[in-house]
Amino acid sequence: MLSRLHAAEEAVRVAASSQGDSKAEADLELRATLALGQRRCASLRCTNMAGASEAELPTRRCGGCGAVRYCSESCSREHWRAHRAACRRMQAQRAAAG
Repeated sequence: MLSRLHAAEEAVRVAASSQGDSKAEADLELRATLALGQRRCASLRCTNMAGASEAELPTRRCGGCGAVRYCSESCSREHWRAHRAACRRMQAQRAAAG
């Protein structure tokens, strides 16, 4: 499973660097995270396998957008650089809608 996650992370990095756009990079990161829907923690580098399976990991939603979950504060901090632009865009969309 980790090799698949590393491959997804590398695909996001390559696609984003070829586009050279932070908005595109954030969109690709979010799509990759959502495509790996079986992952409970949004950090692609998460190795926390507490419990019987990853599906049982206790998680907390992102405090900004609420769209992604993290198993720990360290995973949240590690993933923030990749998630920041998408998070802020989702917050702005939510504010505009409501």
